[in-house]
Amino acid sequence: MEELNMQFKTEYSQHYIKCQLIEDDDVYLGMKDFASRNQINLLSFTVHKRGIFEKLFKPNFFKRILQESNLPILLFPS
Repeated sequence: MEELNMQFKTEYSQHYIKCQLIEDDDVYLGMKDFASRNQINLLSFTVHKRGIFEKLFKPNFFKRILQESNLPILLFPS
């Protein structure tokens, strides 16, 4: 992560870009708290294709973030 932050700092020095890892039991509340504490104005995620069992038994928190967030969000397929 530090290497990525250094690369952003050298290549895009005119912009403030910082990557961080966030750990929280509730992903949605963790992202919401992080965005509000750090005055984030854009969120970016990498998403993977979900299988049929994953769709049935695991909640899709990206859908929840898209529905309830008022921030612009970029989703990148993996």
